[in-house]
Amino acid sequence: MVDLLDSKQYQEIKINDQIFLVINKVKYNEKSSFWYEYKIAKKDTKEEYHLNVELSNKAILYIELNENMETNTTKINFRNKTYSLFETGRGNVKICFGTCDLAMNEEVRYYEYLCDTDENEIISIEKWRQHEEISIGHKVDISSIT
Repeated sequence: MVDLLDSKQYQEIKINDQIFLVINKVKYNEKSSFWYEYKIAKKDTKEEYHLNVELSNKAILYIELNENMETNTTKINFRNKTYSLFETGRGNVKICFGTCDLAMNEEVRYYEYLCDTDENEIISIEKWRQHEEISIGHKVDISSIT
């Protein structure tokens, strides 16, 4: 298992036998808690992903969607699946390294929707001051990140 907290920009990490490069790392604070989000890219295709790691060592690998969907709701229907709202909150950017377009203390409102038929699949909506990001992801075993 790799120590993500000590990761460096362009360091290689492996998730489920796929090699990624770390592009940046952002630490978000929310009340008395925090989490890290890593922007990573597949080494061979350069396709970008986000890897969120929480204090509980829960990790989720997301890819941003370029599709529109209704986001002010408690249920989302997407690709013949239903996702139900299970977590919402606000975070503030506290630390950023690498190529990053976020400002310190910038606030994000987030909404996470869990798939009704696959508890490992999640849709994440991040609402920033001037834009919205919609991503789909799945839980990753933190010990599988090497």
